[in-house]
Amino acid sequence: MKIDLELYEQIRHLHLHDGMSQRAISRKLDISRNTVSKYCNGEHVPWERKEYSSRSTPVVTDEVKDFILKCFEEDDTHSFKKQKHTATRIHQRLQDELGFSGSGSTIRRVVRELRNKTKEAFVPLEFDPGEAAQIDFGSAYAYIKGQRKKLKFFCMRLCFSGHFFVKAYYAENEECFLDAHISSFKFFGGVPKRTIFDNAKVAVSEGLGAYVTKETKRYCELKAHYQFAATYCNPRSGNEKGLVENLVGYVRRNAMVPMPKVDSLDELNATLESYCQGYIEHSIASRTGTVGENFSIEKRVLLPLPLYHYSPEKLLYPEVSAYSLITFQTNKYSVPTDYCGKEVCLKAGPSEIRVYHKMK
Repeated sequence: MKIDLELYEQIRHLHLHDGMSQRAISRKLDISRNTVSKYCNGEHVPWERKEYSSRSTPVVTDEVKDFILKCFEEDDTHSFKKQKHTATRIHQRLQDELGFSGSGSTIRRVVRELRNKTKEAFVPLEFDPGEAAQIDFGSAYAYIKGQRKKLKFFCMRLCFSGHFFVKAYYAENEECFLDAHISSFKFFGGVPKRTIFDNAKVAVSEGLGAYVTKETKRYCELKAHYQFAATYCNPRSGNEKGLVENLVGYVRRNAMVPMPKVDSLDELNATLESYCQGYIEHSIASRTGTVGENFSIEKRVLLPLPLYHYSPEKLLYPEVSAYSLITFQTNKYSVPTDYCGKEVCLKAGPSEIRVYHKMK
């Protein structure tokens, strides 16, 4: 047990001045006799830490480490600091759930080591051309056909040149997320080697932030097709993707002010794309050259686009009910009565749903 200076002074005082036994001191201060024995004679002092040779502890298996990391993941899902796992609580759970027989001090050491490995890190401000792009979703309002709508807008920013692409959607679902990537790659005329972004639920099925262990099937398909990797930031850690965090606010304050008034989402996105194209004349503080000049360098090293673009649409094959209805995400859609009892093909895209029967 590691003690502080005040407790050390009490142990020494009770032993030397009051002549109390180790057992009595242990009982009075509510600490173990081993701790009293270690410090009462002045052989050890709490402000000097003994160096131990590094050695592996066989009892700490990969299963134990995975369990500890999952405890970290659970803690990252909320911001209540007083209800997060301590090393002691993790040790108790390991005993109860895995039958762990090791000591608490061993788990405290492993917890400390694992936490040090995953401590908050700042993404470097300098990147090689084509190395990475930061992405994020933001929210803004626009008038579409006279009605005010809350929209989600996707931002992707190339880290070297600072060039960016923005596209608005009605939702932040998987179809929109995939379509936004594809639209960004088309706009840039190539693909960065990796993306940096928050733990988006549409991309991750297991894990959180630095602890992501499994991505969704369709996002894995997209990555394989366009050959880019993904780096995940910890939740509420804007410092890890500062370029795009700033971009979200910049777009909202500039491209979305005054509040856009358009007849369709397509019209708004055409306006946003034009705004993005005009940004190449911009110069970023602390960088040499304009965005356009740096982008001309970066574009040459972006990964080439595939000959076939991935389809972001979700395909389903529901059967039409006796009431000539099909269901998609709790919503019901009417189809001609001729198709009652037949299987149809439903294609759900970022902004529309289409239904086919034998390609018609």
